[in-house]
Amino acid sequence: MERIVVSQNGAKHITRDFEKGSVSHRRILPHPDGTRVKVTQFEPKQGFGMARVVNLTDETVYVVSGQVSVQDLRDGNFIVANAGALYCIPAGVPFKITALADSVLICMFSAVPGGPLPDSE
Repeated sequence: MERIVVSQNGAKHITRDFEKGSVSHRRILPHPDGTRVKVTQFEPKQGFGMARVVNLTDETVYVVSGQVSVQDLRDGNFIVANAGALYCIPAGVPFKITALADSVLICMFSAVPGGPLPDSE
């Protein structure tokens, strides 16, 4: 029988501080069949950026507030995502992200067929 899995506010999570006051709060949601989804609330401050990111998992992002620029480093194409936007970056795609305003993002990482499960790093 399937169960609903929940991580309540205050449950164990991993906090990571970045430069310029940017921070992420990460939680792993285990599922009874052993799969996991990594959920991160990422709070980049205006001007914060990461020049190259490559995930081994798919990443789906919901922009709660603010504005970010995301560039596909394979071809240079980019998007500007405002509050309410949802975007997905497939596993293995190198990208650059820059916060154009103080932002709050909900990032969900999920395994791809044959790929690794999200971890706690």
